[in-house]
Amino acid sequence: INTVLALLFVVSTATIAAGQDYSLSISSGSIPDGGGGSLSFTMDNNGNAVAGWSFGACNDTAFLTCTGAADGSTTATVKNGAPPDFNQVSVFDEGFTVGVVICFTGCATVAPGTGYELNTADYTCNQEGSTTVAYCDTIGTPPVATVIVVDGASVVPAQNSGDVECIGVPDPEYTYSAGSATAGYNPEDGNA
Repeated sequence: INTVLALLFVVSTATIAAGQDYSLSISSGSIPDGGGGSLSFTMDNNGNAVAGWSFGACNDTAFLTCTGAADGSTTATVKNGAPPDFNQVSVFDEGFTVGVVICFTGCATVAPGTGYELNTADYTCNQEGSTTVAYCDTIGTPPVATVIVVDGASVVPAQNSGDVECIGVPDPEYTYSAGSATAGYNPEDGNA
């Protein structure tokens, strides 16, 4: 029993340590109430080459509605300048899911580096207030797991959510008006 427990401890520590080498982050921002805005979803790779990824990104529909998701600058060119071999994006009111396999034959990977833009997503604000958009494993049918694929294994990365402020548009504090006037115009000198 002690040997099994020691082995489980070693395996779980390796998984946790490996997960710290990879992180997913969501940008923060403000969106006007009733208006739209975009957030960016990025990956930092401080470990081995990444062969693919999947994740769900969830939002509170009381504040935000996800209206679309697109490939980020990295995903659009990840396979040696071309899109990945497999790229499935599904959009729901409460968020979106992504599943990517860069190259079925292993011909391309994401090298260690930071700030890789995986996706962008569009949102509309439904009411004033503060909310978050976070990575999740509860969206989609079946639900999509948030993992990074490294050396044939699925690694759970560190996950950083984004804060969104839905800002109400204030009423104008001043009203400007101008009266009508008539003036002569001299086309030779442009004065009126």
